[in-house]
Amino acid sequence: MRAARNAHFDQGDLTGYWEGVAADRYSAAREKQDAAFEAAAAMCDVVHENLLALSETGRAFYAEIGTAVTEFLTGFGAALAKIATVWVRRSVSPTPSTWWPSTCSSWRRF
Repeated sequence: MRAARNAHFDQGDLTGYWEGVAADRYSAAREKQDAAFEAAAAMCDVVHENLLALSETGRAFYAEIGTAVTEFLTGFGAALAKIATVWVRRSVSPTPSTWWPSTCSSWRRF
């Protein structure tokens, strides 16, 4: 927006080319255009700031989600490792008291 405004005013200098009523009328229109460009630039600044704030909020939200997922997976992995350790210990040296349900009479021993 500012680049268009600057190009319009830097390259659109008609001083000395226009005289009389047309020049007077154009200068008034040019001032209105300048005010419109300034208003549009101010609106762009406001939108820009709000989009930056929104993106920062989104980044913080997803960073929190990432941290929570990482903590969960770390705890879950530790639990799986503990389960695997207990499973390996029991499968390496099983004793009848640990793997055979002695209280269940419907089980048959092969």
